[in-house]
Amino acid sequence: MAQVFVKHQGNVKGVVVFTHKEYYNFLKKEVAADTLALIKKHYIVGIHFGWYHKDPELCDFVDFLLASEGTVEFTHECPVPRLKMSSRNFVSERFDNSTNTTRFWDIACISRDAKFKNLDKFLVSIRKLFDEYGPCKVALVSTGQTSKVRDASFFYADLISDYYEMFSEEERDSFVLIRPDTALGSGGINETFIAFLLANSKVLTLFSTLEGDTRVPSEGLLSGCKVVVSKHLKGGGTDLLTDYNSVQFDRFDEAHEALHAAVASHESYTLKEEDRLQVYEKESIKRVVAFLKSLYPQDVDTSQLTFINTNSLSRRLPGHFHDVPWINGRENTADITTFKQLETFMSYCQV
Repeated sequence: MAQVFVKHQGNVKGVVVFTHKEYYNFLKKEVAADTLALIKKHYIVGIHFGWYHKDPELCDFVDFLLASEGTVEFTHECPVPRLKMSSRNFVSERFDNSTNTTRFWDIACISRDAKFKNLDKFLVSIRKLFDEYGPCKVALVSTGQTSKVRDASFFYADLISDYYEMFSEEERDSFVLIRPDTALGSGGINETFIAFLLANSKVLTLFSTLEGDTRVPSEGLLSGCKVVVSKHLKGGGTDLLTDYNSVQFDRFDEAHEALHAAVASHESYTLKEEDRLQVYEKESIKRVVAFLKSLYPQDVDTSQLTFINTNSLSRRLPGHFHDVPWINGRENTADITTFKQLETFMSYCQV
């Protein structure tokens, strides 16, 4: 989703950030060259990378990057100014529940049902965990288009049937599958519920090995969860994880041991303030504002700039925020992919 931080005023440029999806799938193709030139005339333009890239090709349209350490890798120096932050550094204050000591769930997993999320391996790990250590409280929240036929080559179409086949009715009292529909929006479930779930969970886990700029580990950290992921996870998901705040497994056949260890050690776990400040939106926005001000020429009085749209950046930056005039249906992200959307956005930018 195109994110406007500052609107242009007179001869002073504004600041806009596009997603990597908008950049590669639409803007970089120069299908709207005249329009892009107009944006460039009035705005400092950045790209937020929400998926792993190595040595991305940047055209002259790009003035700066928002990309975490593990999300974008350059063999040589980044050719434009870069702030090594991204959507996962802006977790909402509603997740700031690390001091909550009463936690009903032992393990929470929040993931859509794409195959690369490895939910089939997650089910196997929970089965092994139950067999070796006995049942514990597990909540799997997996969004999907339950009203439509799924593409079995991309989605884990057997999630529900496998869940019922692998776990008895009694075990399903402990291991709950929550299945929101994306008809409610591309995420299928709102932040308030997720924050409540994590505030009442000891461990948050993610089983994918390649992600975009996943904010799930950051939400877990701020909520006071220990995080369990594969140590081979690429895309920035492990950038903020340490031996203290996480347990990382080498192979999927040992993931159940990592889950057990994380649950067992949670009682003595307390979120460190330095970790909290890395992911908390109200702290991170200060660094973003300072960085963006540094991009202006010295003759611009940056103290007079008005920064807007600084809330919900964990969803705005990757295009998961829907309350914008150019949205193209609630089941989609807010990325600009059509000329009609671009025209609406241009009107919003007042160019």
